[in-house]
Amino acid sequence: MFLKRQEDEKIEDLKKRYLQEEAKEEQIYGNYEDYRTAIQDKYKIDIEDFKAIIEGSPILEFNIKDLVKFPLNEVIAGIEVETEHTSNYMIALEIAIAHLLEGGKYYTYLSQMETRLKKSEEMKEKIIEG
Repeated sequence: MFLKRQEDEKIEDLKKRYLQEEAKEEQIYGNYEDYRTAIQDKYKIDIEDFKAIIEGSPILEFNIKDLVKFPLNEVIAGIEVETEHTSNYMIALEIAIAHLLEGGKYYTYLSQMETRLKKSEEMKEKIIEG
């Protein structure tokens, strides 16, 4: 009974978080200069200088002006996440674009998945501890 109630609470919590994320997802699209300025302000790089450099990259032919096809918050989140793999912001941007080409909300979904995983692990620890 106790575990069932915990599971129900977990499901309700996940539903609530999902709805909150959906509400937050009023995606920010803008013009190219808005993106350029936002990225320049945050990362001190000029996307005008962007050129795909990773060999075999799926975005070798990507036109940086098409960046506006993705929500700005996803692009920013992508650069942030990908700096776990490189300290070069241009390379992080390239990796982020490759992921965003797979799905425009890639980083939103990644964040949701990580949140669910963390909650699941916390719940397992509580069950194990008794």
